[in-house]
Amino acid sequence: MSAFAAMLPSGIDPLDEEWGGLYKGGAYLTFGRAATGRGLLTLRYAQTGVQGGERCLFIASDRPKDLVIQAASIGFDLKQAQQDGLIRLMRIPPMMNPQAMGDDSVAKALWDLVTIIRKQRPDRLVINDFMPFVMFRSFDRFRMEFIRMLEQIDSLDTTVVVALPEPANPQSRRVIDFMAGQMTGAIHIEAADEEMTSTERRLTLIPHIGQIKRQVVRHWDLADIVQTPGQTPVITETARQTAPAAPKPPQFPHVAPDVTGAETAAPKVEKEDAFERYSNRGAFGKRLQEFFADREDGANPFLLLAMRMDQTSESGPVDFEFIIDLVADSLRPQDDMLISAINERLVVLLADSKPEEAQGFFARLKNRLRADAPQQADHLLHAVSAIVVPDGRPFQSADEFLTYAMDEA
Repeated sequence: MSAFAAMLPSGIDPLDEEWGGLYKGGAYLTFGRAATGRGLLTLRYAQTGVQGGERCLFIASDRPKDLVIQAASIGFDLKQAQQDGLIRLMRIPPMMNPQAMGDDSVAKALWDLVTIIRKQRPDRLVINDFMPFVMFRSFDRFRMEFIRMLEQIDSLDTTVVVALPEPANPQSRRVIDFMAGQMTGAIHIEAADEEMTSTERRLTLIPHIGQIKRQVVRHWDLADIVQTPGQTPVITETARQTAPAAPKPPQFPHVAPDVTGAETAAPKVEKEDAFERYSNRGAFGKRLQEFFADREDGANPFLLLAMRMDQTSESGPVDFEFIIDLVADSLRPQDDMLISAINERLVVLLADSKPEEAQGFFARLKNRLRADAPQQADHLLHAVSAIVVPDGRPFQSADEFLTYAMDEA
């Protein structure tokens, strides 16, 4: 290992044995067909970083629950890592179609992504599906924007792994070749033979800089990292109850922007503290049940706001953590919040509040958003939907409401 360029373990044994790991601050491309283990490779890389106490930002188009299940197959407790503040998940909307928006819009989506990465400053970064960000009509424009992206990330000293599918035509092969030539190295993954039941994979390691051998082929057995049933605890969820029909969710854009609230906001909570403070479902549910128990006398009115991210947006990636920060900043001392980072949902409890006061809360939230992120404001406002539940009705208990708001599809 060089004293001037530190190496980090990737968690992929053939790669670590051949290359000695990945260069800290380097950028690597991995590509291959679906179902060859490309997703397991990136999860293994993230898992290895988490095990070493490194902070990881994992950007993917997969549903967070699907990632949790896939990570569990290699013994990676993604939920726990998220609760510990070691990994952050950000979802690229699966319906995103930058090509239909033109090159300027693709460039803007890519720049929004870079802005989020620079804000997070992770030790390890995984972009598990980079395909939406290469869909430029002009190859020259793509080359310029991709180099610009790498230059913006270089100063962070973040070790980057970007994943793409197998090139299907000369144009996509051209993209792969260009990206590999701009990055520290590339890893091609494919099935070692035609047997669909085989767990053997062939890794072609293609260094660009920092290695003596120009190209090496090694075999990697997925059975070495995938755990069979019984080796790791099964992730279970509590049984879900059927909730009565809830009011039709009003969208954020329907809240008047010129209404301001006069309530005193709670002290700003730093991001890591917000996740820790507002993720305890048991404590939140216990406090909420007290409000349900006292609501019959009408002396202590309260409002519940159930909010969720709409990941069908075509405008670009949505930063759920940024929304959490804004909501936390908008709470008063008597208010409370519950976060589900995996489901990208949250519940706000506004104590001593009547139904008409919800408008003031949303107005404060919108004003903060437009002040802190004017360029992303409209996109984020359309990406969040909410329902207002005065006094928790028609739900009969805190558990029933939380099951609906945090668990139901």
